[in-house]
Amino acid sequence: MVNAKNEQIMDLDAHIGQLEGQVEERDNILGERNDEIAHLGQQLNALQVQLEDALDHIDMIEAQQE
Repeated sequence: MVNAKNEQIMDLDAHIGQLEGQVEERDNILGERNDEIAHLGQQLNALQVQLEDALDHIDMIEAQQE
């Protein structure tokens, strides 16, 4: 009976170790995704600035043609 409980504890410990590994892997994936989202956000902001500059330039050209 003691051996059966010890085996059960060892099995549970092994399962906990496996789950901890999965959680760590998930955390790494989430971290990578968050980094990518932040990078995409920076790119979007840069594109918005470029768009605003282009629209200002178009306005300037149109004003010169009047």
